[in-house]
Amino acid sequence: MPKPMMNSSSVKSHLAFFILFLFLFFRVGVASAADFLDPENAFILRAELGANRTVVLHWDIAKGYKLYRDMVKVSVEQGSAEIRDPVLPAGISVTDLDDKRDPCHLS
Repeated sequence: MPKPMMNSSSVKSHLAFFILFLFLFFRVGVASAADFLDPENAFILRAELGANRTVVLHWDIAKGYKLYRDMVKVSVEQGSAEIRDPVLPAGISVTDLDDKRDPCHLS
């Protein structure tokens, strides 16, 4: 027995649903990408002079963001200074589905 053909109303309905699905699928992706903060706003850096001619750096990390230890780089743009390895707090170990680096500092 041959299958019944879809009428034009049914085809239009399926096509409209498919177009709506594509629109929502791509719209959600665009909306979530727009939600990311610029790094300067997600990781606000403050520097203070500490004891024994040291510099203390403090990041205010936006909620939901992570600062990975291996991404922290310290350098001097002008003048000369002795740069030693930074002393960082222990951090918090997390399982990150996007990136397996560990540990990191959470806000």
